[in-house]
Amino acid sequence: EDANAQHTPIVVTGTRIEGVAPVGSAVIPVDREAMARIGASTTNDALRKLPQVVNFGGSDEQAGGTTIQNSSLNTFFAKSVNLRGLGTAATLSLVNNHRVAPQGPNGQLYDADNIPGIAIERIEVVADGGSAIYGSDAIGGVVNYIMRRPEDVIEGRFRAGFADGVEEYIGSVALGKTWGSGGIFLAYEYQDRSALKASDRPNLFNDDLSPYGGSLSPFFTSPGNVTIGGVTYGIPTGQDGTGITLGDLTGSVNRMNQWTGADAIPAYHRHSVSGTFTQDLGPSVVFNLDGFYSRRDFTQYQVAQTATLSVPNTNPFSPCYVGKVDDSATIDCPAGGAVTVPYSFINDLGNPVNKGYEALWALSGGFDIELGDRFKANLTGYYSQDNASQTVTGYINSNGLNRVLGSVVSGVGKPADVPYFNPFCDGNAYDCNSAATISQFSAFQNIASKYELYGGTASINGSLFHIGGGDVRMAVGGEYHHDVLTGNGQRNNTRSANVDTVTGIPARGQREVASAYGELFVPLFGADNAVPGLDRLELNAAVRYDHYSDVGSTTNPKFGIVYSPVVGVSLRGSYSTSFRAPSLADTDLAASLGYVPANFNDPLTNTVVRAIQILGVREGLGPERAKIWTAGVDLKPVSGLRASLTYYNINYSDRIATVGTAALLANPTVFGAFINRNPTAAELTTLMSSPYFTGATEAPSNFA
Repeated sequence: EDANAQHTPIVVTGTRIEGVAPVGSAVIPVDREAMARIGASTTNDALRKLPQVVNFGGSDEQAGGTTIQNSSLNTFFAKSVNLRGLGTAATLSLVNNHRVAPQGPNGQLYDADNIPGIAIERIEVVADGGSAIYGSDAIGGVVNYIMRRPEDVIEGRFRAGFADGVEEYIGSVALGKTWGSGGIFLAYEYQDRSALKASDRPNLFNDDLSPYGGSLSPFFTSPGNVTIGGVTYGIPTGQDGTGITLGDLTGSVNRMNQWTGADAIPAYHRHSVSGTFTQDLGPSVVFNLDGFYSRRDFTQYQVAQTATLSVPNTNPFSPCYVGKVDDSATIDCPAGGAVTVPYSFINDLGNPVNKGYEALWALSGGFDIELGDRFKANLTGYYSQDNASQTVTGYINSNGLNRVLGSVVSGVGKPADVPYFNPFCDGNAYDCNSAATISQFSAFQNIASKYELYGGTASINGSLFHIGGGDVRMAVGGEYHHDVLTGNGQRNNTRSANVDTVTGIPARGQREVASAYGELFVPLFGADNAVPGLDRLELNAAVRYDHYSDVGSTTNPKFGIVYSPVVGVSLRGSYSTSFRAPSLADTDLAASLGYVPANFNDPLTNTVVRAIQILGVREGLGPERAKIWTAGVDLKPVSGLRASLTYYNINYSDRIATVGTAALLANPTVFGAFINRNPTAAELTTLMSSPYFTGATEAPSNFA
């Protein structure tokens, strides 16, 4: 027998006790053979087949702008697992039973495809509360990615997939070598997928809802439209906008599908490398090492920028330009001279281009130590780092735009040597605006983050004594980890005085977490003492204490039971409490500052009011909490056939979320303390001078 195989630890998700399955919670395994049978091209594709996984909030296929389940936090398009539909942040992802740095700008995701599919031995999913075993984040459950151990192998794979408008290629190779006292395994994978254009799915990405009784596509087009006196007129096509008059406006308005030129799913390519190493250091000590690196680069063409322009009569292209002839018997210029133009910048700025990357690497090493015949100890240290950056070009600086339209903003007008912006031209037929004009308002936005995680665990597990059903087993241990999040919170020049001024509020956060845990397994009945009606009866109890340097402490227990009256029938149940600590982004007051001035529907007065919504984190946020009950039955009537039924009840409280404006205004009893309906002049002055409005001029950054 391979000596290396004898010392390979048996990893079972949901318990710290080696050699037993978690009691009361079903472990759902997805191994390499199962992935091959179902034809899954990637690890994420295999996990999406599980009914416990809800595909909201953590998929690059939601790049179209949806905010379902905080998918707006998935800025870098990670494919993250969402157990029970509770959100990606409520699912804890592990690699070989240890934590790795979370991903996304807020540190609330983990990309299921980080490790090459060829390097995965199996994935174990426990859709039950896991904080008593693993600590924070395991409210929906735990997903453990278990890598292949060293073996003698040379293996290669290639896969190509084609659909209407999109192609995908995946190639991978694995090499392994063992020797009498250890071994090594290495794997590499490359993935490449083209973008899926929205135009390739015209029935899905189409905002003309008139065939279904809804509205037509909006007025934001190029050429645009002109709204005067509440009536919208079309700007004629095929002309350059230099001599347009009121009489030229048509009764037929222009419309355009806002998805024109945009990607429904971004293009990306990924390089992934992973490895495991093991070496006996004596008859009772084994050294294990594992690590991986994954980098994903993506490109997405977004929906074109649109705006409702106010074009003053100082703009020579306007049909209401001072001195221009009024040749219409039915249309008159507004009293102030400014005309309203619903407009798309698709021919001036093009579709905004979102380009970026995310790179995660992790390394873990430790020792498995045999302490006599009954106990084992483990010492493990780990370090991981996630770096990501995204830049979108083709956005609008509204101050610069208003200046080239002809307005004076904050005492500054259009530079004398820069031509006016011409929104009356047909951009499909002419180059309507010069590069100098467009440069006055062409803006960008950058989001970048760096998350570092390092820590270690120490544990002892083994057999205490023997009873009728088998050995009573236990595990005790502790864990420490340190988390650091840095980054740029939407560094941009879209809201600044001009495009030359870049603002942004850096994200900064760190915490230390110290934990201690214990677990006990009691087999009352088993193979040695089974009686009719009691083939197996097992109990389990676990508890974990976690102390956070920034948000306090929490203690979470878990109790489980499995009862099998006969072979092939098992009844199980569990009760646990779980928690999710606020992310480092959730507790970063400075990085979350922001405001939205807009018109809101006020249900109290049944009117539209002008208001300012202040965005930001509340001080003193504590952990989210949950009480979780599960009950189920597992049936194995014949070899190769298994059926399971699970009931779960999750009481989730103290959720951390952003309250929508409509909910704020409609629930004054609940949210009244957060609404100021009649601010004083002094309060407004204080607000206008705060970082909510002024932002922070950027400092030199490593993320540019």
